[in-house]
Amino acid sequence: MSEAEKEELAVRKRREEGTPVTDETFAEWWEKFTAEMEEKKDDEQSSSAEDKDKAAKNKEYEERPSGFQIFSDKAGVFSLEKLEAAAEEMENDTSALDPEELGDVDEDLFDDDDDLDDLDFDDEDDEENDSDEEPDI
Repeated sequence: MSEAEKEELAVRKRREEGTPVTDETFAEWWEKFTAEMEEKKDDEQSSSAEDKDKAAKNKEYEERPSGFQIFSDKAGVFSLEKLEAAAEEMENDTSALDPEELGDVDEDLFDDDDDLDDLDFDDEDDEENDSDEEPDI
């Protein structure tokens, strides 16, 4: 057996056996352990102050509208809540148009109502022609 193999065997044995615990080794370990725990505690306390700052920033981000919300508002997407609010506002609005406030109205513009009576909105000829053909989509 070479010296390298002997050293490797010695290392393996020490790993298997472990370090024997004595009062001196325990005291050394205890000092290191308590120092590490105090350091972690200090880090957690300093990070808790940072966490509060991060929480405040996150709250700001949560309160801001999302991109979709901004786009939807600009694109004119209607929500039922907005429509209901607008309807209530119109019902409660006391500044509705008063005919007296409109001023003079030219009644001559509305005198030709006779022409509307002659209009036929249901063209039967068009319906017959369209029924034979496929509808345009």
